[in-house]
Amino acid sequence: LYGVDIDPGAVEIAKLRLWLSLVVDEDDIKEIKPLPNLDYKIMQGDSLVEEFEGVKLFDKRMVEQPSLDLKAKKAALNARISELSRQFFDLHGRGNRDKPTRRAIEKEIDKLKKEMKALDTPVTASSLPTQREIGDLFSEAQCKLPELEHLHRQLFEASSGTLKKEIREKLTSLEWVIIEATVSDGIQQVRQKLDHLKQELDNSKRKKEPAKILQSLERKLNEMKAQKKEREDAAKHLESLRNASVKPFFLWRLHFLEVFQQKDGFDAVVSNPPYVLLQDSNRNVQLYKRFRDSYTVAAYKIDLYHLFIERAVHLLNSDGSVAFITPSNFTSNNYAVALRRFLLEETELRQLIFFDDDVFEASVNNVVFIAQRNGQLDSQVLFYRGKIAEQELSLQLKTQITQSDLVTEMCLLIPAESSGAAVLVDKLLRDRPPLGEIASVNFGMQLRDRSKFPNDVIKDPRKSELSKYHRPCYTGKDIRRYMVEFDGRYCYFNREAQRGGCWDEYIHKAKNKILVRQIGAYPEGGLDTNGYAVLNTAFIIVPRNGKTDPLWLLGILNSSCLRFFWLNRFRDDRKTFPKIKGEYLKLIPIPNEIDKALNHKLVQLVRQMITAKKEWAATEDDYEKRRLGLFCADLDREIDSLVYKLYELTDDEIATVEANTQKAK
Repeated sequence: LYGVDIDPGAVEIAKLRLWLSLVVDEDDIKEIKPLPNLDYKIMQGDSLVEEFEGVKLFDKRMVEQPSLDLKAKKAALNARISELSRQFFDLHGRGNRDKPTRRAIEKEIDKLKKEMKALDTPVTASSLPTQREIGDLFSEAQCKLPELEHLHRQLFEASSGTLKKEIREKLTSLEWVIIEATVSDGIQQVRQKLDHLKQELDNSKRKKEPAKILQSLERKLNEMKAQKKEREDAAKHLESLRNASVKPFFLWRLHFLEVFQQKDGFDAVVSNPPYVLLQDSNRNVQLYKRFRDSYTVAAYKIDLYHLFIERAVHLLNSDGSVAFITPSNFTSNNYAVALRRFLLEETELRQLIFFDDDVFEASVNNVVFIAQRNGQLDSQVLFYRGKIAEQELSLQLKTQITQSDLVTEMCLLIPAESSGAAVLVDKLLRDRPPLGEIASVNFGMQLRDRSKFPNDVIKDPRKSELSKYHRPCYTGKDIRRYMVEFDGRYCYFNREAQRGGCWDEYIHKAKNKILVRQIGAYPEGGLDTNGYAVLNTAFIIVPRNGKTDPLWLLGILNSSCLRFFWLNRFRDDRKTFPKIKGEYLKLIPIPNEIDKALNHKLVQLVRQMITAKKEWAATEDDYEKRRLGLFCADLDREIDSLVYKLYELTDDEIATVEANTQKAK
């Protein structure tokens, strides 16, 4: 058992908990055995950083020695490459439908071939730096690794305080010999490049090369000089950390040497990592750049838990597994495509368990996922809904999808009703702007505690009860599909009553704004033509710059196509009061407004629908109500037909939408 945390206090608490786990099962306190020394099992450090001020501190080539079962490894790799090649050629004749699968297989074959090449070229003295002083230092450090591993075992078993101290000092000294060898090697490599550039520049000057070439070489030379100075400065600063109890990095392959020497990585990595989105207000610029350079998943926005997932996968041995508890938004958010693709290409996903209720204090929905380092591309990914009640976990299997079917452009990891539904959701997202780009999406205004300020919202007030700040308002109850009905409520629209949500007067006063109630299994919207205020049980959608007709947008939002999309991507399975989330509303894909004739027809149909709905609500005649109900159903079908065309769906895809949405109506 091994563990790393950046917080020294958390490290000590972990050690204490391990000791308590031994104590709790013992009846006789005298029988309690002392906990082994955990100084090199549970350690302080930054799990994500293996450098200091941009300088590499440990060269993994030191532990990459050819193993005793090299032939067996090569045979297994060859067998796997042959099997994948057979799968690739079997798929070759199936056309475009299997292109994503073929790409995934090709990538896996390339990766295995690189592993094979690495086995054929193990680290030797000749492959290390050629400069004698550096090569000798590097080789000498490499020879000390067995001694380091032996000291780790000694410290784990030591009981005497004096002996522990002595072993720790030896370990620290040995580790720094190895770190200094790596740093010196890096500096020497930069010096060699610098000498080479100087010589190249001198030769170019003698040959009277064009000014553009000389300027380019001088620029590279200056960059290399700066890099040399940075590395030399970092080496000086590093010395101050030799005996520090808190270090801003962690060298996995050095500190947990035996894991990588004996098993080439961990059997399992388990974590509930920090959920921190790096923004201008909370990020170290240099560290942010290093994350960008070092992590495949650090694309667009960087969330720390994305980096922890990549780190965990790379720490596994070839048969290892990873289990994480994280926010569920990475399974579908546009900015997490790189993370999803990484998981699908580098691991075999086994299970994803989605929790609709908050598992921790953080106000996010969580997912537990389990993945294996190497596996079959045609394996089944199981999607569950999870619920925790009275400290017991219950699981409901939602669907299972072949992993290769998830390797699409967006690589969505969502509990869709079927693999076909998942593929269609991916198509709907492709090359279409999200709602948040073409319209502002805001939550209604939150007022003060009603029990203390009852006049903040007044129903059917007398004139004397209203102040100059009161104005008519809507709540979620006033909003239905294609209908918004004023129910006589007035709210106190003044900053002193502000407690959250949107208070932008322009947004609230906007006429022809779309309102979507918060409570519901999927979004349903109506049009506010009055410009009334909206409370925090509904969302306000206002097209940007007047370019998009709100009637056109309303027809799309209320369509079967968007209902299908929502239920297969953002479904909230709570039986009571399922909620629409604003962050998800903003991600709804909207068709590109290219076909003007179709757009005009859609606007006309939505206008008819709004009129018919008002008449239906107003009439008390049963016959007229039935007639208008049938008319609205016909309009719905016509609107759906136009929206299918806007999203360019095939007949089979339309059938998938309608089969999935019938039971939700």
